[in-house]
Amino acid sequence: MASLSTSLSQHLEKSKSASMTEFVERMSIAIKEQTDIIASKQRNGTGRHLAQAHKDQDEIMNAYRRIESLFRQLQSDATLSVWSTVDEQLVNTRLEALLPSKLAAHNSRLALEINRRACTQDTRVQLLLDLNDWSLDLGAPNIYWMNGMAGTGKTTIAYTFSEALKDRRLLGASFFCSRTSGECRDVGRIIPTIAYQLARYSRPFQVALTGILGSDPDIGTQTITHQFEKLIKRPLESVKEAMPAGLVIVIDALDECSNAKGVGMILDMLFRMATSLPLKFFVTSRPEPSVYARVHAQSDKTRLLVVLHEIESSLVRADIELFLREELSSDQVPDTQLERLAELAGNLFIYAATVIRYIRRTGFAIDHKRLGNILNASTGASRQYAEVDHLYASILRNAIDDPNLEVVEKEQIQLVLWAVDILHAARVFDLRAAEVMWGLTPSAIDSCLYLKTVLTLFLILIGGYLNSFPGKSLW
Repeated sequence: MASLSTSLSQHLEKSKSASMTEFVERMSIAIKEQTDIIASKQRNGTGRHLAQAHKDQDEIMNAYRRIESLFRQLQSDATLSVWSTVDEQLVNTRLEALLPSKLAAHNSRLALEINRRACTQDTRVQLLLDLNDWSLDLGAPNIYWMNGMAGTGKTTIAYTFSEALKDRRLLGASFFCSRTSGECRDVGRIIPTIAYQLARYSRPFQVALTGILGSDPDIGTQTITHQFEKLIKRPLESVKEAMPAGLVIVIDALDECSNAKGVGMILDMLFRMATSLPLKFFVTSRPEPSVYARVHAQSDKTRLLVVLHEIESSLVRADIELFLREELSSDQVPDTQLERLAELAGNLFIYAATVIRYIRRTGFAIDHKRLGNILNASTGASRQYAEVDHLYASILRNAIDDPNLEVVEKEQIQLVLWAVDILHAARVFDLRAAEVMWGLTPSAIDSCLYLKTVLTLFLILIGGYLNSFPGKSLW
């Protein structure tokens, strides 16, 4: 280790690039984490139980091996920085030819325009701790899938996690899909963008990737399968030892991409190749059937998953109440009203966020008349639900306007939605009644399964709950 340190110092003196400085900073943080582990175990001293002493000894040896590996990564990167004669302009030209989406990064200017933000302090604490533990656990599955209904806070959690990874210099890349941007909903841009960001993150990966692009410059326009193989798998295999452990790729709102077939191909590639790559993937989406089926078909050894709208309601409500208290001054909104707003929000952070924008329409002053409307009016009676309505109406509209649907299939979907509306008016929350009253077959109702999250929210907001479809334990 001493010889590695001496050799490394000589390389670093020759390399003054900004990318090298950032890489050294990342490695320094990782090395300090390992030295802290060693110091902690050594402070335990003697007199401990024999089994625990052996365990501590193993962890100390693993930490030393990890430090040696980090030194070798530093040496490798420093060497590349010194001897690489590839023209910087040529590198940039080849990388830009991938047509990466600059707006898809978690902290792009689009994030500000669409009000993307981090979690309120002291909310989602356990979930974020679990994500942190997963990213640090080298034995954990390489894929972590988080799903939840629209409005449950997936993007906010993904943004917060991305920022935490960035602070630890372990965010390899992020792609936040969004219907608001053409390039951010283009599934064909995901892999090229991840490759581009990884090349900006790691000099060894950049050298390997630009070499591949030199012989095949049009990879960015090829199929997703070829993109993954040539832009991610192949360069990573050649520089695996130079990549830091615990590097994470974040892909948010995968369901918002416009090509469902392409989304399926992305997931297929991840599950087939992720276990052999020195990367972890954190993916979020709504529980669309095509995505849900693929994820649940995988072994627990290949992926972890969490369902946001199934987290205990009391925990989510407490987080929403904290969010409301931070956004709404307690001297303007009494505790009883804040608690009532949290109760109305249920598990939906988007409801709470919409309420805040509705009652605080001018600066930070509270419009108490509008607040009263929310607390007293019947659900859906005024404009406070406009944003939630717009979100879910767009989901329904996209579903019905799907060009891949036959005319008969569209008519079946419209009939099921109409049946839901009629059943709600009659205070009936069992779709099996639709079979009897309108002759809807189970297969016709099943064809609307992918609209489950929208209909569930609709019935939560109007005070009921559609438990299931026939044959699905009532949803």
